[in-house]
Amino acid sequence: VIHQHFERAREEARGALPDGPFRGVPILLKDLGCGHAQGDPIHWGTRFLRDADHRAASTSHLVAKLRAAGFVVVGRTNVPELGVWLTTEPASYGATRNPWDLARSCGGSSGGAAAAVAARMVPVAHASDGGGSIRNPASQTGLVGLKPSRGRVSLGPVWGESWAGLITEFAVTRTVRDTAALLDVLAGPMPGDPFLVERPSRPYRMEATALPEPLRIGLLAHAHDLPVHPECLAALRATARALEELGHTVVEEHPSALTDGSIDSFAVSVIGAAQALAIEQFEASLGRKIGPADLDPDNWMVLEMGRSVTASQYIGAVEAMHHYARRIAAWWEDFDLLLTPTLPITATPLADVDEATT
Repeated sequence: VIHQHFERAREEARGALPDGPFRGVPILLKDLGCGHAQGDPIHWGTRFLRDADHRAASTSHLVAKLRAAGFVVVGRTNVPELGVWLTTEPASYGATRNPWDLARSCGGSSGGAAAAVAARMVPVAHASDGGGSIRNPASQTGLVGLKPSRGRVSLGPVWGESWAGLITEFAVTRTVRDTAALLDVLAGPMPGDPFLVERPSRPYRMEATALPEPLRIGLLAHAHDLPVHPECLAALRATARALEELGHTVVEEHPSALTDGSIDSFAVSVIGAAQALAIEQFEASLGRKIGPADLDPDNWMVLEMGRSVTASQYIGAVEAMHHYARRIAAWWEDFDLLLTPTLPITATPLADVDEATT
């Protein structure tokens, strides 16, 4: 927890909180994306925003909905620099440790959120996900990490979409029940949102306890370019057996696009261009240029690559993503679910913590 709002939270809790389903429940916001509340610090894991005491100019629809549901914001959680990496060890605030093993990573980019919920600081924490940033830390800390479909949770009023629709916002929790109840609070479009998704026929919290009809479930037991750790495979097989015992059909089938590596070439262009735009916006806000000394070398490399993406290359990459999504979605005409390891590895050891915090 890198920013503490404890005294303010106590005052709010003593006051007239909205009579929502989560009245008085403490929550943490991620220091990135839609975790912004007007006047509060938000640094995206960077030293240059931290040193400038950068503050949010507006409140996201997500935060407004959380407050209307009765949540009390008690602080903000650590993220990797610019939220790009899958471990939370920024030079700005140091490494976040896995509460199950302090020598290991808690994942990223929602690493601080996952560590806080897994350590029982709070029952739920805001999180976001573009390339695994909810699912990765949830896997590494034993939590429920749902990445909702694009359009399910509004990114407004600042964004209509982010990373061409790859990024969605939600949370990490300890139970499916809590995840479902929170989705009931946050789901639903806001005026001007570019995506409209079908509303559920009944609340998600009811779906979470309903028994489904027998499902046809695919199983993917290998990664595109990495070996899968035996413990991850064992958990996958145990889950498949449990589903079969419940009456569902599990077969080793999956969308071929998931393992052909085709997404790598165009996703990098979209992410790099988005990072270049974010830096330009921060430069305008701060009134100065961001240089190599302001970012870690990997992020500077991504920024330089993003600046080299032309307009036609970006549009081509977005069109390629849409084609890729159609290839994935077509598989679901014959299947209801796909079962995979969340990660091909167990929680990884932290890098040199002293070096990360210098």
